[in-house]
Amino acid sequence: MLLFSVILTGCKKEKNRICELYDSPVGYAVGFIEDYESSAVKVHYTYSYYVDSISYAGTEKVYGLWKKDTDMLGRSFLVVYALGEPLNSDLNTDHSLTTEMDLQQFTDEHQGSPPPPDFPNRCR
Repeated sequence: MLLFSVILTGCKKEKNRICELYDSPVGYAVGFIEDYESSAVKVHYTYSYYVDSISYAGTEKVYGLWKKDTDMLGRSFLVVYALGEPLNSDLNTDHSLTTEMDLQQFTDEHQGSPPPPDFPNRCR
């Protein structure tokens, strides 16, 4: 029961952070998954991305029992980051990007208003 409570608290905290990010002014980048670390209840993906020619790194927490997805290594996805604070980011694995043209097309379609994260209960 204690383990379940810890997992639930961690999920809620991360969901709140991401919801606040998506409600703020954001920019987009292409994120490249470089590594992952897996435990019984979550996976941390390490990803890198560039904003204004500066390299940044982030981690994405994915909760679930015994998750392990080696197919994610080397893939590129959308990164949503807070304008003025590029270290505050989210790797949005709902949107695979393979080229800068994909990023430009996504940016043109969503112009600072990213689609909401795919949470079971959404952000509200």
